[in-house]
Amino acid sequence: MISNHELFKAHQQPKLVRPTVPVAQQISEILATNNPENFARIYWLLTNDPPKGSNSSDPVPGWSGLDPAERVGIVGTAAYYLTTRPPEPEGAWWKEGRFTVGLLAGSCALRLVAIHSPALLDRLGDDDWNFWTKVILAAWSGDTQETRSTLLTRAYQRATGTFLSTFSDIVDGEDERHKRVFVVSSIGDLWSKELATILHSKIAGGKLSPKSFKDIIAKLLTMGDSEAGLIAQTAATGNIPQDGDDRQRTVYAIAELITHDPREWNAVWPVLQANERLGTEVLQLIAYEREHNSFATAIREDQIAEICIWLSERGLDRVEKDRNCGLVTPPIALANWWNTLINLLMYKGTPSACDAIKRLSEVLPQYEGLKWSLREAEDRMRRITWAPLAPAEIIRLAAPTTIPELVISIHGIRTRGAWQKAVNSELQKQGFRHESLDYGLFSAIRLILPWSRARKVDWFRAEYEKLVTAPGIVPSLIAHSFGTYIAAGAMEKYPEIRFDRVIFCGSIVRRDFEWDSLIRTGRVNAILNERGGRDVWAKLAEWVIPNAGASGVTGFNCSGMDIYQRLRPRFRHSDYFYPLNYTNNWIPYLLGFVPAEIAVERRRDVNWRFWLLIVGVSIILLGFALLLIRDLG
Repeated sequence: MISNHELFKAHQQPKLVRPTVPVAQQISEILATNNPENFARIYWLLTNDPPKGSNSSDPVPGWSGLDPAERVGIVGTAAYYLTTRPPEPEGAWWKEGRFTVGLLAGSCALRLVAIHSPALLDRLGDDDWNFWTKVILAAWSGDTQETRSTLLTRAYQRATGTFLSTFSDIVDGEDERHKRVFVVSSIGDLWSKELATILHSKIAGGKLSPKSFKDIIAKLLTMGDSEAGLIAQTAATGNIPQDGDDRQRTVYAIAELITHDPREWNAVWPVLQANERLGTEVLQLIAYEREHNSFATAIREDQIAEICIWLSERGLDRVEKDRNCGLVTPPIALANWWNTLINLLMYKGTPSACDAIKRLSEVLPQYEGLKWSLREAEDRMRRITWAPLAPAEIIRLAAPTTIPELVISIHGIRTRGAWQKAVNSELQKQGFRHESLDYGLFSAIRLILPWSRARKVDWFRAEYEKLVTAPGIVPSLIAHSFGTYIAAGAMEKYPEIRFDRVIFCGSIVRRDFEWDSLIRTGRVNAILNERGGRDVWAKLAEWVIPNAGASGVTGFNCSGMDIYQRLRPRFRHSDYFYPLNYTNNWIPYLLGFVPAEIAVERRRDVNWRFWLLIVGVSIILLGFALLLIRDLG
């Protein structure tokens, strides 16, 4: 920006008080007068001698160091200044970037009012907006994004024609002076068809410098302009100029096209492969400007590998940096980008990325570092693709090392063990091999015969031997009713029989059975005795079998850490066989977990009213019956 000092001296040179006077006092003296130039004088004063406590985010130098009352007065003075308007320099100052102190003060006044009292902007007339729109577009330094958006939107709404013509002039002026166009980025998200039309005309004119062309087409593509997309696509697939500004504009168009829409890479890549020089120039530009956020982050892993191979085959993946005195040139940036692409694949940690690095390692065996990159990528892939184990798998891993693969079940008398078929599917879901032993229908008469019971104990041992064929197999056991008697008898008679975890339900085994001894000697790891409070048959068994007992009701006499006896107060002899009991209780126990305790029911109050009514009615009925008998007699 160029300040017109002559114009400033002629019209706006502030009359400063003696330097020894404090800034706050000078501001108070200025605010006490009613001079249209007051805000320009305050701006000049604060710019040259800001008070203590100022910071870089202040809308005007020293603002945060001012008293709140002074700030209010300054904002009012700023709003008044916007309505009086300072003299304009001669010529198209907005196009040429020439600003007087009065115009710069106006830019600051706009910023202050927009931040602290935006409603005052509505008091500006159309002439005011036509004047200040040029300042808003041309002198934009120091504005926050939010403040600038507010001012740009108001300016476009209140002075659309001036806004568009000024915008067009500034594009031409910046291109002439800087060979760049900065105003397209300074307008932020403000967009319209009219603005797009202006930029289309600039591109079509063919007079823009290559970098100005790049700035404009990048803006159009950012705003989703379809015509700009067609221009860039045509540049990529049409005749490629051999040199000069036209070639540079083509390189910029291709680079911006794939940067803003990586899907276009599929169409652009064959063109770059067919034209090695063009491909090198485009990729050098992308690497130089966007090493870490290029289009490569949005394409497939195998496509990234193709780029790396293409660069390596042409020696573009390495360059001698010492010749450039430490400066990063486009060739150096491209070599660095090659490493960035390898790291991108490595940190993706996907199966496709691992395949891409593996391919690179095979095609480029001279790079030993690719093997390390592959190991790192595979390690990341394992971490990324890892899925938490299902609860059942966690239970299996956390269970003791003696988790059985085999579970044996045996039923009671007068049944073929329908429950064994039901529990089979649940056990298999958890990876157990279930073998259900069936000794056929066994009558109550045979139960009381000692030799019949003894034969079943020997039968059980024979079945055990068929199933446990190796020393490392330690099965678990689920037994019901007479099955508990058979299994306990086999364990007593044959010391070679071992079990991991045992479940008894409806047990008729005698109560003094020595589970603690079996556990201590390692023949059994744990016993869960499911007891039923209403099990009549378990109580009856000890009346007809001399070595039986009501352990299925009252439990075993022994106790220990791995002896679990759980009372089901309302259960009868065969109430244990239902899926929820299998999945929630038996299977977790078989997997090594401590069985959950059953809450003991408190003694329920007797409903004496009901029973009193029954007794009363019974007495009445008995009285009627006695009277009837007497009358009949």
